Amino acid sequence: MIDHDGPCYMRVFRPEVEFLYDDATEFRLGGFEVLNEGRDLMIATAGYMVHECNKALELLDRAGIDATLVDMYSLPFDEDGMLDVANENGGNILVVEDNYGGGLGSAIADACTSGGDAFTVRQLHVRRIPKSARTTDDVMRQCGLDAASITAAAAGMVGVSV
Repeated sequence: MIDHDGPCYMRVFRPEVEFLYDDATEFRLGGFEVLNEGRDLMIATAGYMVHECNKALELLDRAGIDATLVDMYSLPFDEDGMLDVANENGGNILVVEDNYGGGLGSAIADACTSGGDAFTVRQLHVRRIPKSARTTDDVMRQCGLDAASITAAAAGMVGVSV
């Protein structure tokens, strides 16, 4: 990142979640990691939300939806590579981020518009701050970012009821 001219972003470990990568994994500016390969839609996320999206994969599988999960750990990212993955998933992209809109979702939407192919992009992000919650799960549910909400949004994109 030091050698990159311009703003960049990379998610790093957050406490109290399982490790997804081993010590041999190399992260590079512009990289992303396909954690699960599917064919119906691509779920793009980063950081803590990777874990919540991973939970949603099980629910999607039960609904007959085969989703690709991509850890977009870096901004900027390899746009051509990301668009290739999206095209392998029918051009359907669900972006899930645990912050306000305008970050990862906007970067992906920008890449899609310059790509020239037809894509459907839906963004799940924080739209309101919960007034009160006892647990992280409560906060995620109130923000519409829990596994059930992710599953419903993904299913809706491919025309499946859950």
